[in-house]
Amino acid sequence: MKPLSRKKILLLIVLAAIGLIEVGVRASAGRGSRFYLLRDVTFKLEEASGFNPAVDVLCLGGSASYGTGLADPQSRYSEVLNGFFPELRIANKSSVGAPLSEVIYYLHRALAKNSIRYCVIFSGNNEYLELLNRGQWKGTFSFAMRYALPKIFSLVSECSYGLHNCCNRLMEMLKLTEPRRYAIMHGPTKEQWPPLNRTAVAVQKAVFRLRVYELKSLIRAHPRVTFIYVIPPVNYPYVWGLMRAEREAASELPEDSALVRREIEHSWIRHRYLITPDMQDMIKQGLRGVSNARCIDLDTLFRKQSGSLSGTSRFFLDYCHLNAAGHRILAEELKKVMESK
Repeated sequence: MKPLSRKKILLLIVLAAIGLIEVGVRASAGRGSRFYLLRDVTFKLEEASGFNPAVDVLCLGGSASYGTGLADPQSRYSEVLNGFFPELRIANKSSVGAPLSEVIYYLHRALAKNSIRYCVIFSGNNEYLELLNRGQWKGTFSFAMRYALPKIFSLVSECSYGLHNCCNRLMEMLKLTEPRRYAIMHGPTKEQWPPLNRTAVAVQKAVFRLRVYELKSLIRAHPRVTFIYVIPPVNYPYVWGLMRAEREAASELPEDSALVRREIEHSWIRHRYLITPDMQDMIKQGLRGVSNARCIDLDTLFRKQSGSLSGTSRFFLDYCHLNAAGHRILAEELKKVMESK
Protein backbone atom coordinates (compact mmCIF):
# COMPACT_ATOMS: atom_id res chain seq x y z
CA MET A 1 0.00 0.00 0.00
CA LYS A 2 1.30 3.41 -0.96
CA PRO A 3 2.13 5.53 2.13
CA LEU A 4 0.10 8.68 2.75
CA SER A 5 1.63 11.99 1.82
CA ARG A 6 2.30 14.64 4.47
CA LYS A 7 -0.57 16.77 3.16
CA LYS A 8 -3.04 13.91 3.49
CA ILE A 9 -1.78 13.07 6.98
CA LEU A 10 -2.17 16.72 7.98
CA LEU A 11 -5.69 16.75 6.56
CA LEU A 12 -6.61 13.63 8.54
CA ILE A 13 -5.24 15.21 11.72
CA VAL A 14 -7.31 18.36 11.12
CA LEU A 15 -10.46 16.35 10.47
CA ALA A 16 -9.84 14.21 13.56
CA ALA A 17 -9.38 17.36 15.65
CA ILE A 18 -12.67 18.73 14.31
CA GLY A 19 -14.34 15.45 15.20
CA LEU A 20 -12.98 15.56 18.76
CA ILE A 21 -14.14 19.16 19.16
CA GLU A 22 -17.56 18.16 17.87
CA VAL A 23 -17.84 15.35 20.42
CA GLY A 24 -16.64 17.66 23.17
CA VAL A 25 -19.12 20.39 22.27
CA ARG A 26 -22.01 17.95 22.19
CA ALA A 27 -20.99 16.41 25.52
CA SER A 28 -20.78 19.82 27.19
CA ALA A 29 -23.77 21.46 25.48
CA GLY A 30 -26.15 18.74 26.59
CA ARG A 31 -29.27 17.34 25.01
CA GLY A 32 -30.98 19.35 22.31
CA SER A 33 -27.83 20.63 20.67
CA ARG A 34 -27.42 20.08 16.94
CA PHE A 35 -24.96 18.07 14.90
CA TYR A 36 -23.04 21.07 13.68
CA LEU A 37 -21.66 19.44 10.54
CA LEU A 38 -24.93 18.03 9.22
CA ARG A 39 -26.89 21.16 8.38
CA ASP A 40 -28.18 21.08 4.81
CA VAL A 41 -29.27 24.41 3.32
CA THR A 42 -30.28 23.09 -0.07
CA PHE A 43 -33.84 24.06 0.81
CA LYS A 44 -34.65 26.76 3.36
CA LEU A 45 -37.74 26.80 5.53
CA GLU A 46 -38.89 30.21 6.65
CA GLU A 47 -37.54 31.54 9.92
CA ALA A 48 -39.10 30.05 13.03
CA SER A 49 -40.04 33.50 14.30
CA GLY A 50 -42.53 33.85 11.46
CA PHE A 51 -45.59 32.61 13.34
CA ASN A 52 -47.58 33.37 16.46
CA PRO A 53 -45.70 32.26 19.60
CA ALA A 54 -48.91 30.75 20.97
CA VAL A 55 -49.09 27.60 18.83
CA ASP A 56 -50.49 24.37 20.27
CA VAL A 57 -49.61 22.04 17.37
CA LEU A 58 -46.69 22.63 14.99
CA CYS A 59 -46.59 20.49 11.82
CA LEU A 60 -43.32 20.21 9.88
CA GLY A 61 -42.12 18.24 6.88
CA GLY A 62 -41.79 18.23 3.13
CA SER A 63 -44.32 18.38 0.31
CA ALA A 64 -46.29 15.37 1.57
CA SER A 65 -46.87 17.21 4.85
CA TYR A 66 -47.50 20.47 2.98
CA GLY A 67 -50.37 18.83 1.10
CA THR A 68 -48.96 19.16 -2.42
CA GLY A 69 -51.46 18.09 -5.08
CA LEU A 70 -54.62 18.42 -3.00
CA ALA A 71 -57.49 20.08 -4.86
CA ASP A 72 -58.95 21.39 -1.60
CA PRO A 73 -56.46 22.82 0.96
CA GLN A 74 -58.97 22.03 3.70
CA SER A 75 -58.38 18.31 2.98
CA ARG A 76 -54.85 18.54 4.40
CA TYR A 77 -54.31 16.58 7.60
CA SER A 78 -53.54 19.68 9.68
CA GLU A 79 -56.82 21.35 8.67
CA VAL A 80 -58.80 18.13 9.26
CA LEU A 81 -57.14 17.86 12.66
CA ASN A 82 -58.14 21.44 13.42
CA GLY A 83 -61.74 20.41 12.71
CA PHE A 84 -61.42 17.73 15.39
CA PHE A 85 -59.85 20.20 17.86
CA PRO A 86 -61.15 23.70 16.99
CA GLU A 87 -59.86 25.02 20.30
CA LEU A 88 -56.24 24.26 19.34
CA ARG A 89 -54.05 26.61 17.33
CA ILE A 90 -52.45 24.47 14.61
CA ALA A 91 -49.67 25.77 12.33
CA ASN A 92 -48.45 23.77 9.34
CA LYS A 93 -45.02 25.15 8.43
CA SER A 94 -44.03 22.40 6.01
CA SER A 95 -42.28 23.26 2.76
CA VAL A 96 -41.78 21.54 -0.59
CA GLY A 97 -38.42 19.75 -0.71
CA ALA A 98 -37.50 20.23 2.97
CA PRO A 99 -35.26 17.39 4.24
CA LEU A 100 -35.12 16.26 7.86
CA SER A 101 -32.07 18.44 8.57
CA GLU A 102 -34.09 21.57 7.74
CA VAL A 103 -36.99 20.33 9.88
CA ILE A 104 -34.65 19.83 12.85
CA TYR A 105 -33.07 23.25 12.39
CA TYR A 106 -36.47 24.95 12.22
CA LEU A 107 -37.76 22.89 15.15
CA HIS A 108 -34.79 23.80 17.33
CA ARG A 109 -35.47 27.50 16.82
CA ALA A 110 -39.25 27.19 17.11
CA LEU A 111 -39.06 25.36 20.44
CA ALA A 112 -36.76 28.05 21.79
CA LYS A 113 -39.17 30.85 20.86
CA ASN A 114 -42.65 29.36 21.02
CA SER A 115 -44.87 27.56 23.51
CA ILE A 116 -45.77 24.33 21.69
CA ARG A 117 -47.69 21.33 23.01
CA TYR A 118 -47.46 18.94 20.07
CA CYS A 119 -44.97 18.66 17.20
CA VAL A 120 -45.97 16.59 14.17
CA ILE A 121 -42.99 15.65 11.99
CA PHE A 122 -43.91 14.16 8.61
CA SER A 123 -40.49 13.93 6.97
CA GLY A 124 -38.06 11.58 5.23
CA ASN A 125 -38.80 11.66 1.51
CA ASN A 126 -36.27 14.37 0.61
CA GLU A 127 -33.00 13.08 2.02
CA TYR A 128 -31.33 12.48 -1.35
CA LEU A 129 -32.09 15.76 -3.09
CA GLU A 130 -28.64 17.16 -2.39
CA LEU A 131 -27.07 14.24 -4.25
CA LEU A 132 -29.38 14.85 -7.19
CA ASN A 133 -28.53 18.55 -7.16
CA ARG A 134 -24.89 17.58 -7.69
CA GLY A 135 -25.66 17.28 -11.39
CA GLN A 136 -26.52 21.00 -11.60
CA TRP A 137 -22.94 22.18 -10.98
CA LYS A 138 -20.23 22.63 -13.58
CA GLY A 139 -17.51 20.83 -11.70
CA THR A 140 -16.30 19.28 -8.47
CA PHE A 141 -14.80 22.54 -7.21
CA SER A 142 -18.05 24.53 -7.39
CA PHE A 143 -19.98 21.73 -5.73
CA ALA A 144 -17.39 21.43 -2.96
CA MET A 145 -17.51 25.18 -2.36
CA ARG A 146 -21.29 25.17 -2.12
CA TYR A 147 -21.82 22.02 -0.04
CA ALA A 148 -18.75 20.26 1.29
CA LEU A 149 -16.52 23.01 2.70
CA PRO A 150 -19.08 24.58 5.06
CA LYS A 151 -19.94 21.16 6.45
CA ILE A 152 -16.34 20.13 6.97
CA PHE A 153 -14.96 23.32 8.48
CA SER A 154 -17.88 24.73 10.48
CA LEU A 155 -18.02 23.90 14.17
CA VAL A 156 -21.30 25.55 15.11
CA SER A 157 -24.61 25.60 13.28
CA GLU A 158 -24.91 29.37 13.05
CA CYS A 159 -21.39 29.58 11.65
CA SER A 160 -22.22 26.87 9.16
CA TYR A 161 -25.30 28.73 7.99
CA GLY A 162 -23.32 31.94 7.58
CA LEU A 163 -20.51 30.19 5.75
CA HIS A 164 -22.96 28.59 3.36
CA ASN A 165 -24.37 32.02 2.55
CA CYS A 166 -20.86 33.41 2.01
CA CYS A 167 -20.02 30.52 -0.33
CA ASN A 168 -23.25 31.06 -2.24
CA ARG A 169 -22.52 34.76 -2.69
CA LEU A 170 -18.93 34.07 -3.72
CA MET A 171 -20.04 31.52 -6.31
CA GLU A 172 -22.50 34.02 -7.75
CA MET A 173 -19.87 36.75 -7.92
CA LEU A 174 -17.44 34.41 -9.68
CA LYS A 175 -20.26 33.23 -11.97
CA LEU A 176 -19.47 29.61 -11.17
CA THR A 177 -23.06 28.55 -10.58
CA GLU A 178 -25.53 27.09 -13.02
CA PRO A 179 -28.61 29.19 -13.84
CA ARG A 180 -30.79 26.34 -12.53
CA ARG A 181 -29.58 25.79 -9.01
CA TYR A 182 -31.91 23.04 -7.85
CA ALA A 183 -32.35 19.91 -9.93
CA ILE A 184 -35.52 18.97 -8.09
CA MET A 185 -37.12 22.32 -8.87
CA HIS A 186 -35.95 23.14 -12.38
CA GLY A 187 -34.14 20.08 -13.67
CA PRO A 188 -35.29 17.03 -15.64
CA THR A 189 -38.29 14.88 -14.76
CA LYS A 190 -37.91 12.07 -12.22
CA GLU A 191 -37.65 9.51 -15.01
CA GLN A 192 -34.60 11.42 -16.33
CA TRP A 193 -32.80 11.99 -13.03
CA PRO A 194 -29.24 10.61 -13.15
CA PRO A 195 -28.54 7.36 -11.28
CA LEU A 196 -26.94 7.64 -7.87
CA ASN A 197 -23.72 5.99 -6.81
CA ARG A 198 -24.33 3.19 -4.30
CA THR A 199 -21.51 4.42 -2.08
CA ALA A 200 -23.04 7.90 -1.98
CA VAL A 201 -26.41 6.40 -1.07
CA ALA A 202 -24.82 4.38 1.74
CA VAL A 203 -23.15 7.52 3.11
CA GLN A 204 -26.41 9.43 2.92
CA LYS A 205 -28.18 6.67 4.86
CA ALA A 206 -25.52 6.88 7.55
CA VAL A 207 -26.05 10.65 7.72
CA PHE A 208 -29.80 10.09 7.98
CA ARG A 209 -29.23 7.79 10.95
CA LEU A 210 -27.26 10.58 12.65
CA ARG A 211 -30.04 13.07 11.91
CA VAL A 212 -32.59 10.77 13.55
CA TYR A 213 -30.29 10.57 16.57
CA GLU A 214 -30.01 14.35 16.54
CA LEU A 215 -33.81 14.61 16.52
CA LYS A 216 -33.96 12.16 19.42
CA SER A 217 -31.66 14.43 21.44
CA LEU A 218 -33.86 17.41 20.65
CA ILE A 219 -37.00 15.53 21.69
CA ARG A 220 -35.49 14.49 25.00
CA ALA A 221 -34.49 18.07 25.68
CA HIS A 222 -38.18 19.10 25.62
CA PRO A 223 -40.00 16.55 27.81
CA ARG A 224 -43.14 18.70 28.08
CA VAL A 225 -43.73 18.59 24.33
CA THR A 226 -45.28 15.54 22.67
CA PHE A 227 -43.55 14.70 19.37
CA ILE A 228 -45.38 12.61 16.78
CA TYR A 229 -43.25 11.32 13.90
CA VAL A 230 -45.30 10.34 10.85
CA ILE A 231 -43.16 7.84 8.96
CA PRO A 232 -43.61 8.50 5.23
CA PRO A 233 -45.28 5.54 3.50
CA VAL A 234 -44.19 3.72 0.35
CA ASN A 235 -46.69 3.46 -2.48
CA TYR A 236 -45.93 -0.24 -2.95
CA PRO A 237 -48.12 -0.87 -6.05
CA TYR A 238 -46.56 2.15 -7.79
CA VAL A 239 -42.97 1.12 -7.06
CA TRP A 240 -43.62 -2.53 -7.85
CA GLY A 241 -45.01 -1.48 -11.22
CA LEU A 242 -41.79 0.40 -12.00
CA MET A 243 -39.69 -2.57 -10.95
CA ARG A 244 -41.80 -4.97 -13.01
CA ALA A 245 -41.47 -2.76 -16.09
CA GLU A 246 -37.67 -2.61 -15.70
CA ARG A 247 -37.33 -6.34 -15.24
CA GLU A 248 -40.00 -7.14 -17.83
CA ALA A 249 -41.51 -9.47 -15.25
CA ALA A 250 -45.12 -10.57 -15.34
CA SER A 251 -45.62 -11.14 -11.62
CA GLU A 252 -48.21 -9.05 -9.82
CA LEU A 253 -47.60 -7.43 -6.46
CA PRO A 254 -47.50 -10.20 -3.82
CA GLU A 255 -49.24 -9.67 -0.48
CA ASP A 256 -46.15 -10.67 1.52
CA SER A 257 -45.13 -7.22 2.76
CA ALA A 258 -41.78 -8.44 4.13
CA LEU A 259 -40.85 -9.85 0.71
CA VAL A 260 -41.93 -6.69 -1.08
CA ARG A 261 -39.94 -4.47 1.30
CA ARG A 262 -36.79 -6.56 0.75
CA GLU A 263 -37.18 -6.40 -3.00
CA ILE A 264 -37.77 -2.66 -2.99
CA GLU A 265 -34.78 -2.02 -0.74
CA HIS A 266 -32.51 -3.99 -3.09
CA SER A 267 -33.56 -2.02 -6.16
CA TRP A 268 -34.36 1.27 -4.45
CA ILE A 269 -31.31 2.99 -5.87
CA ARG A 270 -33.23 3.28 -9.14
CA HIS A 271 -36.28 4.74 -7.34
CA ARG A 272 -34.40 7.17 -5.17
CA TYR A 273 -37.16 9.71 -4.64
CA LEU A 274 -38.95 7.40 -2.17
CA ILE A 275 -38.16 6.76 1.44
CA THR A 276 -36.63 3.30 1.79
CA PRO A 277 -37.83 0.49 4.05
CA ASP A 278 -34.46 0.66 5.82
CA MET A 279 -34.95 4.35 6.55
CA GLN A 280 -38.45 3.66 7.89
CA ASP A 281 -36.90 1.14 10.30
CA MET A 282 -34.19 3.65 11.29
CA ILE A 283 -36.87 6.10 12.41
CA LYS A 284 -38.71 3.48 14.47
CA GLN A 285 -35.53 2.21 16.11
CA GLY A 286 -34.09 5.68 16.62
CA LEU A 287 -37.12 6.98 18.52
CA ARG A 288 -37.90 3.78 20.39
CA GLY A 289 -37.98 4.19 24.15
CA VAL A 290 -38.35 7.99 24.11
CA SER A 291 -41.24 8.72 26.49
CA ASN A 292 -42.51 11.88 24.76
CA ALA A 293 -42.20 10.55 21.18
CA ARG A 294 -44.74 8.56 19.17
CA CYS A 295 -44.44 7.06 15.69
CA ILE A 296 -47.30 6.68 13.22
CA ASP A 297 -46.71 3.97 10.64
CA LEU A 298 -48.86 4.94 7.67
CA ASP A 299 -47.90 1.77 5.80
CA THR A 300 -49.64 -0.34 8.44
CA LEU A 301 -52.64 1.98 8.67
CA PHE A 302 -53.20 2.06 4.91
CA ARG A 303 -52.94 -1.71 4.65
CA LYS A 304 -55.52 -2.18 7.41
CA GLN A 305 -57.87 0.28 5.74
CA SER A 306 -57.55 -1.22 2.25
CA GLY A 307 -57.40 -4.86 3.34
CA SER A 308 -54.45 -5.62 1.06
CA LEU A 309 -51.03 -4.33 0.10
CA SER A 310 -52.09 -3.78 -3.50
CA GLY A 311 -55.06 -1.68 -2.38
CA THR A 312 -52.95 0.92 -0.55
CA SER A 313 -52.45 2.94 -3.74
CA ARG A 314 -55.93 4.43 -3.34
CA PHE A 315 -54.54 6.71 -0.61
CA PHE A 316 -51.90 8.30 -2.89
CA LEU A 317 -51.92 10.93 -5.59
CA ASP A 318 -48.59 9.72 -6.97
CA TYR A 319 -45.39 8.10 -5.69
CA CYS A 320 -45.46 9.75 -2.22
CA HIS A 321 -48.10 12.50 -1.91
CA LEU A 322 -51.34 11.57 -0.13
CA ASN A 323 -54.81 12.27 -1.44
CA ALA A 324 -57.69 13.55 0.70
CA ALA A 325 -58.49 10.04 1.97
CA GLY A 326 -54.86 9.50 3.04
CA HIS A 327 -54.74 12.85 4.83
CA ARG A 328 -57.95 12.06 6.68
CA ILE A 329 -56.63 8.72 7.93
CA LEU A 330 -53.51 10.50 9.16
CA ALA A 331 -55.59 13.17 10.92
CA GLU A 332 -57.75 10.52 12.59
CA GLU A 333 -54.66 8.69 13.86
CA LEU A 334 -53.16 11.94 15.17
CA LYS A 335 -56.43 12.59 16.96
CA LYS A 336 -56.16 9.20 18.72
CA VAL A 337 -52.59 9.89 19.81
CA MET A 338 -53.45 13.34 21.13
CA GLU A 339 -56.53 12.09 22.98
CA SER A 340 -54.48 9.36 24.64
CA LYS A 341 -52.24 11.93 26.35
